Amino acid sequence: MESSLLQNDNQIIKYVSKTAQVGKNVKIWHFAYVGDKTIIGDNVMIGSLAQIIMLKLEIILGLRALFIFHH
Repeated sequence: MESSLLQNDNQIIKYVSKTAQVGKNVKIWHFAYVGDKTIIGDNVMIGSLAQIIMLKLEIILGLRALFIFHH
């Protein structure tokens, strides 16, 4: 992804760090946060409100993974 902050009518829709590596056919839903140095494989879906952040380890989501937020 080239843009780290995607906007629509001055509202933040989602955030993808410039250092994240995003594969092909990846769907990142609104209000999701993809942090620094995250690696996302091909055909992955990141659900609404998901937060993927690196604390001490690298985060790698593999091929056809599904990452969703449940409250």
